[in-house]
Amino acid sequence: MDKNHNPLNGFDWKQFEQSFGSQMNELSQQWRGAPTWVEDYVRNVLEQTLPNTDYAARTGPYQTEIEETHQHVRVNIQVPDPNTAKQLKVYVAPRQMKIEYKGEHGIQLIRLPQLVIPSSCKAVYKEGILQIHIRKDDMDEQFREVDIRFM
Repeated sequence: MDKNHNPLNGFDWKQFEQSFGSQMNELSQQWRGAPTWVEDYVRNVLEQTLPNTDYAARTGPYQTEIEETHQHVRVNIQVPDPNTAKQLKVYVAPRQMKIEYKGEHGIQLIRLPQLVIPSSCKAVYKEGILQIHIRKDDMDEQFREVDIRFM
């Protein structure tokens, strides 16, 4: 097929506008301002496939709150009973955190709002709150020079 050949070159766009322009204008006026079933469907699919951080933080037995500073992500987990807090194990990955609790043999996953450096994690339990600090990973902001091989 010839790359320079465009099958629409000879198409009469003025005739097309005269024939369909008024119908298209009427349809757009009918749909303007009202949410469509397509928007509702897309919103529903996105909510099911990409849960936001607030939703991910609320699932599980412990109420959590996620805060961000310029360089850190802080996760506050309410654990009123100190004996229960001693039974928890916390694991951190670059995109999420996992809390395992031995007494009920359960797992709570928390999706983090930013990439983090798992090895930087520090946790402190005080007055019924397990507070976890994790340094953000700024890798997406760094550039790395790429060596060019000449052959």
